[in-house]
Amino acid sequence: MFSIIDVESTNGDPIAGRSMEIAVVQFDGKQVTETYTTLIQPGTPVQPYVANLTGINDGMLVGAPTFKEIHGIIDEMTHGRIIVAHNLMFDMQILRSEFGRLDADFERDGICTDKLSRTIWPERKRYNLTSLCEMLSITFEGKHRAESDALATAELFKQMLAYANSEVRTKSGAIIENILAA
Repeated sequence: MFSIIDVESTNGDPIAGRSMEIAVVQFDGKQVTETYTTLIQPGTPVQPYVANLTGINDGMLVGAPTFKEIHGIIDEMTHGRIIVAHNLMFDMQILRSEFGRLDADFERDGICTDKLSRTIWPERKRYNLTSLCEMLSITFEGKHRAESDALATAELFKQMLAYANSEVRTKSGAIIENILAA
C-alpha cells in the first residue's frame, strides 16, 4: 500500500545533486513488510558538509551500484503504491531527476509526513524528523542515513495513522482519511 522512501544526496540540491543512498520501506499501514537499502555510486563527489552530516564519503561509494543499475528495483517497489517521505518534495524531485537522466518518468502519489505533522500538531515549533520522533518517543540511530530515516518515518506515519483513527477526531484525521481514500 505504501512505500516509505528516503534518499541521501551528494548535495542539498535535489535537481543537480545525485543520489548516493536510498531506502525503500514497504509498509502495509500497520507494519513494515520489506526493506531495501543500498549505497549508490553517484558519479560525482560528495560535498564535505553532506559527508559530515551523513557520514557517507566518496570512499564508501566505490563499488556501489549506479542508479541505472538499481532503478528497476526502485520502480518495482514503488509502482502502484503511495510514496511516503519526510520532506516528500525533496525525495521525489531527486528521484524524478535520476529517472529523467535515464529517459524514464517517476510519477507517484505521495504523502509528506512533514506537511501532515504541521496539520496534526500545529502548536509545534519544529517539524524535522528528529524533533517529531523525540516527541513521540520514536528512537532511531544513524540519523541522515536512508534506512534509519525511512524506518523512523514509517513509525512516525504509523503513529499518525493511529492518531487519525483514535477517538480524538480532528481535522487531521479527516485529512488522513481523505488521503487514504483517494
